[in-house]
Amino acid sequence: MYHTCLDEVLNNIAKRKPEQVRIMVASHNEDTVRYAIQ
Repeated sequence: MYHTCLDEVLNNIAKRKPEQVRIMVASHNEDTVRYAIQ
C-alpha cells in the first residue's frame, strides 16, 4: 500500500513542474527506501 501511495504522489509530481515540488520519504523499511530512490 505504501508503494502505491508513493507512486501516486510521484506520478502527480511528474504531471506538474517537478522542480517546484519537494517530498520527503520516511520509512524504517529498507526495501521501501530502495524503492523510493529508484
